[in-house]
Amino acid sequence: MKFFEWIGTSPEKLFGFTNPQKSAPVAQNYTEHPIEQLQIETCLDEIVALGNIGTKSPVKDFGNIVTYGTKDQVGSLRVEFSPLGSCRITIQRLIKDAQGESKWITRYAIPVINDYEHLTVQDIAIEKMLAVRANDIVAFIDSSDLEAPDTSYQSLENLVVKIASNMKLRHPQVMVFQGVIKTDINNYIIYFSYNGFGLEAPDHKKVNQFNVYVSFDPKAGLIHSWGAEHSSANQGYEYKPQPPEWDEWFSPNQDDQEIVTILEKIFKTY
Repeated sequence: MKFFEWIGTSPEKLFGFTNPQKSAPVAQNYTEHPIEQLQIETCLDEIVALGNIGTKSPVKDFGNIVTYGTKDQVGSLRVEFSPLGSCRITIQRLIKDAQGESKWITRYAIPVINDYEHLTVQDIAIEKMLAVRANDIVAFIDSSDLEAPDTSYQSLENLVVKIASNMKLRHPQVMVFQGVIKTDINNYIIYFSYNGFGLEAPDHKKVNQFNVYVSFDPKAGLIHSWGAEHSSANQGYEYKPQPPEWDEWFSPNQDDQEIVTILEKIFKTY
């Protein structure tokens, strides 16, 4: 069973047991409650309890991050529960860009969505599985070649075509794919409208469009992607950008399909 399948399966189905104290099943209300209260602190503690990756010790930071290695050491890794709009885990590794600045390169994304349920308040099966999965991926990344910048990278358009083609088929159901805009040789926008006449946000704003930005920074030698809503107040039709739902950096020597898959997973948790 694939990870994304078993994370959407309740522990009793996974392990074949029943809980005699469990109350009658209640239908999940995904549309009303899209994010279940995952016990993030518990999951982080489970990750730390799994121990070192190589010689790198895990340290919990800021309440949503576990870092392996020091924060200024090339090759350090981190597991982060996103504080932004999309609920997910991202796994990143620290490198130096072409200007010698530290950058966290995104290597993997694990969506965390409300397709599962806890059996009791004490049950932490999901947190344990997420911890083990994250630990396995961090160990694999740590054993792989270090990512590097490339100031001569010239394949951004090919990458954008792959990202856009994938997002056209796999995107949040509330959206409709509209197209791709090339603003210049190093900057592209993949944009989506919403079903109907826009989507009402919780603060009474109207969300009119969602943009996925993909750019290449020739000075840093790295690829940059972020995604943000464009909304207006009072049900209007302005297109004012909102804070990003994600903000990720990639190395040109990462496999294109890896970048495409990471962005798909992040985008679909929106």
